[in-house]
Amino acid sequence: MAKLLLTITEPAYGKQRFVTAYRFAMRARTDDHHVKIVLLEDAVSVVKEGQKVTELPGVMHEISPNCEDLVKAAVKAGIEIFACGTCLKERGLNQTEIIDGVELMNIGQFLDFVIDADKVINF
Repeated sequence: MAKLLLTITEPAYGKQRFVTAYRFAMRARTDDHHVKIVLLEDAVSVVKEGQKVTELPGVMHEISPNCEDLVKAAVKAGIEIFACGTCLKERGLNQTEIIDGVELMNIGQFLDFVIDADKVINF
C-alpha cells in the first residue's frame, strides 16, 4: 500500500485542520496504507497533554473534538505522529508535555519523510 505523509501547520483548535487530517488518516489506515503525520509551527499544540475543550452553550451545537483524544486514537491505530522539536521549543513546550507515542523530529528527518513518501498531503 501507499506511504502517505500528512503535514499540518494550523493550531489544534480553530480551522479544524487536524480533525480533517485525522479523519483522512484513519480512513487510510482502514485501507492498510502507512500514514505519518508531521506537525509543524502552531500545529504542535495538537500534541499537548491535558487539553480541555470548552463547551459554548447556545453558540455551538456540539463540542469540538478533543485533539488529545484523537492523537491517542491515531497512535493506537498505528499512525505515526511527529512534532517539530524546534517548533515546540519556540512555543515554550517540551517533550515532557506531549502525548505518549508522539515522537519529536528535526528538519533533516522531515526531509527524509518527504523523500520516502509516495504522497505528501498538506492540511
